[in-house]
Order: sequence, then C-alpha cells, then structure tokens
Amino acid sequence: MAENCFPEDLIQLRVEWIRTYNRLSTPPPPPDPAELDRRLLQLSFRIRSHPYWREHPPTRTARAALHRAAVAAPGGEPEIVMKMVDGRLVAVLPPAGAAHGQDARE
Repeated sequence: MAENCFPEDLIQLRVEWIRTYNRLSTPPPPPDPAELDRRLLQLSFRIRSHPYWREHPPTRTARAALHRAAVAAPGGEPEIVMKMVDGRLVAVLPPAGAAHGQDARE
C-alpha cells in the first residue's frame, strides 16, 4: 500500500490521536486525564468510521501505513511507547531518528 494514498483529513485525525496519546502518556499527568481519554475514544471512532475505509479495508498493514503517514506528516510526531520496567509502566521516548517517518517500534 502506498504511504501517501490516505486523505489529508484522515492523516490529520491520526496525527491528533498520536499527539493526544503522547500527552496522556508522559509525566506530569494532565490536569484532567478523563478528558484526554474521551478525546482518544472520539478520535478513534472518527478514524475507524472515516469514509476512506469503505473502499479500502482497514487491515493491520493499512493502519500501520496510516500511522507512518501521520508521523511523517507536517506537525506529526512519533508515538511514545509504554513499557513495563521493574514492575512499573514507563514512557519510552522514541529514538532521535524516529521523528520523520520511522516507527520507533520497528
């Protein structure tokens, strides 16, 4: 699947989803985490119900390509990865090279 086949509004929804997730995942905790949780659910619904998916199946590969397109988009940022370290859930910042289209989990 081509990386640039997604409509711009769908890419921007994913950019906003990543940015919201990152704000929720990194310390210090936001003043109202429930508001960010609601925003993530809202964005997830809008992404999944976008008209683009009517003609293109939302496979794992397609969703990963959308993620990469959002990270590489202007204003995009890599998603922060959460990992268990010594029994604690901690945010792991992406490597420096991940800022422009490379997924930190690959």
